[in-house]
Amino acid sequence: MLDLYELSDLKILVETIFHKVIRKKTNERSMQLAAQIALKYLEICCKRQTKNSEIKNAIAFLQKLPKTTNFAIHRIAAEYYNKLVNHDQEGADKIANLLVRN
Repeated sequence: MLDLYELSDLKILVETIFHKVIRKKTNERSMQLAAQIALKYLEICCKRQTKNSEIKNAIAFLQKLPKTTNFAIHRIAAEYYNKLVNHDQEGADKIANLLVRN
């Protein structure tokens, strides 16, 4: 559904969600939903070739998630997008291959 939004509207929506989740002590289910939204947002930003600042905000949000097994895949995906943004294709490919194998 996020694909239907204009990028400027989507940016406002996603940043609002990030802000609410970070500032308020939300439950784990809400954080998981926000993490899924962040990953979809990153996918959309990369497809539409947006500014790195939007991508970096989503990556930063994912990196702030708890360091638990429930959020491990989200944090790995954040590192994958971080490699892409920093033009480290080899590093991104290693992460992608790791995920495909498992």
